[in-house]
Amino acid sequence: MYAVIVRCEVRPDRVEQFRQLALHNARETRKEPGNLQFDVLRSPEDPCRFALVEIYRDAAALGEHQKTAHYARWKEEVPGLLARPRVSEKYEVLPREEA
Repeated sequence: MYAVIVRCEVRPDRVEQFRQLALHNARETRKEPGNLQFDVLRSPEDPCRFALVEIYRDAAALGEHQKTAHYARWKEEVPGLLARPRVSEKYEVLPREEA
């Protein structure tokens, strides 16, 4: 499995617009056959801080996601909503060990 964690600091006057865009992207991504999970998180300490947690079957599934219309919309619209550029980190998910 392949994971992506995206951290975003949103401009205070754009929080609701960002929230709607992030939730739309998450809903549409969850419909993709290679997506296993997509959660939108918001900091309880700072309502302008968000994190997206995305899990894909493999790196190829992430590549397919990045070809979708909803991802293109996200990539185009989100920069204008942010206080600073988003940070995206990619990880391989290690297998769970048997108990």
